[in-house]
Amino acid sequence: MQLKDLDLSDFQQNDEKLPKIACACCRKSEQSSKPIAPSEWLYAANFVGWRKVITGGTTLSPVCPHCVDEMDAVAEAQTA
Repeated sequence: MQLKDLDLSDFQQNDEKLPKIACACCRKSEQSSKPIAPSEWLYAANFVGWRKVITGGTTLSPVCPHCVDEMDAVAEAQTA
């Protein structure tokens, strides 16, 4: 399993043009309460643990911190 930071291709907006993010695994979502630059939004998402997960030729992006931790634990258990 490989983890990568989110990039501009992961940036999403809602109908009101506010940044949002939704987990490709559990569907948890978060959105900004005010307009913010895409680079700042992605910096914040990466800072709290949102990631792009690459495993077995499949890419899931974005993935929330909880799901990243769960996937990492499963990957570690499989290699132990």
